[in-house]
Amino acid sequence: MPEVFYRKWRPRLLADVRGQEHVTRTLRQAVVQGRMAHAYLFCGPRGTGKTSTARILAKAVSCLEPRDGEPCNECRTCSAVNEARSMDLIEIDAASHRGIDDIRSLREKVHFTPAEGAFKVYIVDEVHMLTEPAFNALLKTLEEPPAHAIFILATTEAHKVPATVVSRCQRFDFHRLSQEDIEARLTELCEGEGIRAESQALKALARSSAGSLRDAENLLEQLVVSHDSDVSLAHVREMLGMGDDEIALALVGHVLRGEAREGLEAISSVAERGLDLRRFHRQVQDYLRGLLLVSAGAGELLEHSPEAAQALTGIAQATTLERVLRAVRAFEGAAPRQDELSTLSLELALLDCCLEPAPPIRPQAETPAPAPAPRAPQPRAQQQTPGPTPARPTAPAPSAGPARATADSDAQQYRPQPPATPALAGNGAHGEQEQADGRLPEAQWEALLKATRVLKPNKFNIRALLLDCSSRYTEDDTLVLEFRTRPNMERLQEEIDNPDGRRQIQDTVRSVTGVQYNLRLCLADQGAGRTVAPRGHLVRAARAMGAQIVQEAGTEEAQNE
Repeated sequence: MPEVFYRKWRPRLLADVRGQEHVTRTLRQAVVQGRMAHAYLFCGPRGTGKTSTARILAKAVSCLEPRDGEPCNECRTCSAVNEARSMDLIEIDAASHRGIDDIRSLREKVHFTPAEGAFKVYIVDEVHMLTEPAFNALLKTLEEPPAHAIFILATTEAHKVPATVVSRCQRFDFHRLSQEDIEARLTELCEGEGIRAESQALKALARSSAGSLRDAENLLEQLVVSHDSDVSLAHVREMLGMGDDEIALALVGHVLRGEAREGLEAISSVAERGLDLRRFHRQVQDYLRGLLLVSAGAGELLEHSPEAAQALTGIAQATTLERVLRAVRAFEGAAPRQDELSTLSLELALLDCCLEPAPPIRPQAETPAPAPAPRAPQPRAQQQTPGPTPARPTAPAPSAGPARATADSDAQQYRPQPPATPALAGNGAHGEQEQADGRLPEAQWEALLKATRVLKPNKFNIRALLLDCSSRYTEDDTLVLEFRTRPNMERLQEEIDNPDGRRQIQDTVRSVTGVQYNLRLCLADQGAGRTVAPRGHLVRAARAMGAQIVQEAGTEEAQNE
């Protein structure tokens, strides 16, 4: 049976290991100087050469004729390792041998002397899968192993390895391979196998492998089996379900130019052709990153073709860095789910970028008045006169009309006035009515709902709770929110009771209205137009256990009695 590419073309020398020169150089010098450590920890992503390096090191330390720290691959010990028949190289898969009994068995056999070479090398792959008792059993052996034993631990998740184990090893971190290194290795493989492959096809394979050489070699072998040693870019796109780069680049242009209809058509064409939406999303993200580099003046870092780089430069010159940042953030969280075929997340990100951000809301008159009439200030004593004040006036206070939009008021942020004080004129008769009776203008409410989308709540979604508000108005320095249902009101009250949540909500309200408001929640009594104060957490806990409220102290009925 023929060997698969990644095994057949596994590196046999430390110099053949791609992209890990910082590791191979140190190991080669350690072999030359005879200063081998008793335990090594190789960390890094999959397909970056950890196990291959461990096997090469096992050959080098026992090679009968080493050459500058490299194995000769000709002596009997090197041949035994290459042919997988060496008695001195023991490989353990910690994913399937992860218990304490497996480690005890290893610890009992570690004292046996090597059969042929100078060292007995133990490679423990995926070592992070060992159980805690197994790690504890391994500790003493790692700290004081026999002189002939070398342990090489390999893992893709170094953070799961106990610190006590890490401290007993020399740690080497393997990096993801660059696209250039993967492409160069694939080119060598194609030349050795007689494969005719387009350079753009190899570039696409390198970009799709996410830094894993083994993944790239597996993808190349699938293409060779499917297309008989003739690999083109079209074959790569067909196998991976990739959309044309032109479509992804065109979508980026539509996003930055605010062309919603054209962008939706591009996304729809990708879905209709049955292409992988997740890969298409990564393509768009890749181009947006390139556009971000160009806009920030770092275009030399681009890894795209000259044609794509020229197109990105043209787009960057016609837009601003702020708009590019907004697009990057919008598409960052727009990846379709693994089991979802809907294009909704991509379309929402597109439309979010195409919509202009809401401008600051300021009171403006519809038509400028020839001579603004000054408004007589209300006496301070009159504002503080004690007496019953209705929570919400039933009729709007008199207004001076558009003539009040003076230069001074236009230069200030809009501040809703208390119901007892005449408000500034709004945008037309409707806006003036809303401001006169203390209601929060609809434009400000919509801006507030949009601003709360980015909040990071303690427990509940703030925007979803605000959608349950039936009315909102101001009373002096307090913003009153009336809720249709008690559960939503109590959930928002729980967020406000949290100091961090209250700060986030108040800061968002201030950024929209320009006023530092206190917040008060109440429940709209739809029958009589009254409001009911929210109950405390003890009442909510009692009701959750099945209690019923018979009478509430402080209510209108209790006071009448």
